[in-house]
Amino acid sequence: MEEVYESAHPHIATSYNNLASIYFYLENFSGAIEMTQQAYAILKVALPEGHPNTETAKRNLLFLYQQYGDHLRGLGNYGLAIEQYELVFAETQNGEIANGIGLCYYYLTEYQQAIDYYQEAYDNQGITAPAYWNNTGLAHSKLDQLPQAHKCFSELQKLIPDDGLVYRNWCLYYCLKGETQPALDHLAKAIVLGYDNLDWLQTEPALAHIRDT
Repeated sequence: MEEVYESAHPHIATSYNNLASIYFYLENFSGAIEMTQQAYAILKVALPEGHPNTETAKRNLLFLYQQYGDHLRGLGNYGLAIEQYELVFAETQNGEIANGIGLCYYYLTEYQQAIDYYQEAYDNQGITAPAYWNNTGLAHSKLDQLPQAHKCFSELQKLIPDDGLVYRNWCLYYCLKGETQPALDHLAKAIVLGYDNLDWLQTEPALAHIRDT
């Protein structure tokens, strides 16, 4: 194509976009991103500022960053996922992206950063209220910020009072306070209400002193 058209011709950008589509369906995200970056760079030079084709290329590029971030998060590559998400968030302030960044920071045990991004997500309608209070409360718990965790878990209980997750969280809270019996009572109620995440029960460090009870 470059032998037929000059290197900055829009038709060259179309070829790059076509290659990006192939890479994307092969789940070669880095290849798709590179091709879309090439197309976007060409269109910014070849077309007037704000041209619809250029804006479409930009949206495609941001979409690929998000998809790659989701893919990396699913693989547990949280640091690399954050890098991709940040590229999108810097342009869009998208709440769903902020929530994804918060989740990554949580799993990296960087809990204050997680809280900050959960707040961004909540402010930008990218996380439901129950998820916000649950996730933020858990992060405060990890920081041993029990008054803040108590507030979050109380707000969650107002929203979903009959959900086992609420009482799972109170179990965690009372474990962190060293109050064994209230912890066991709330865990029993969580199970009655359907909470069945055995992995959490077996691995959550705060439950260590009640795990054999």
